[in-house]
Amino acid sequence: KMASSSKLMMWTPFEKVKELEAGKDVRLVGKVVSFDEEEAIIESSSAQIKVLKPNVNNYNTRFVEVFGTIRNNADSQPSIEESKSVPFGENFNLKHFNRMVTLTQGRFTSLFGSASSSIAANSENAMEEG
Repeated sequence: KMASSSKLMMWTPFEKVKELEAGKDVRLVGKVVSFDEEEAIIESSSAQIKVLKPNVNNYNTRFVEVFGTIRNNADSQPSIEESKSVPFGENFNLKHFNRMVTLTQGRFTSLFGSASSSIAANSENAMEEG
């Protein structure tokens, strides 16, 4: 199980997943490529990630947010075990979102610290209400 939702979890850039160790909790937004009861494949422009044990009710959309734990990052396609997910609908600009995540966790961390925390908290609240 993941840490309590009272702890803020920032989004993880897709390209950083391979750098993280197994057991690390992550939060990703990606485009749904395929899904079934056992696994889903989501992608960004830089990579594909396998999601184990997906809640298939949340994958009948073009984009999805996934909270999970890294299970394998040694393969060309890393895998995470889903803890929860949120459908993000059909119209979502993944390119701009990934750029925002990169900026808020890179060079401009000090500028976006409170703004990105607010965005993440709002997403958490929406997920708990839905």
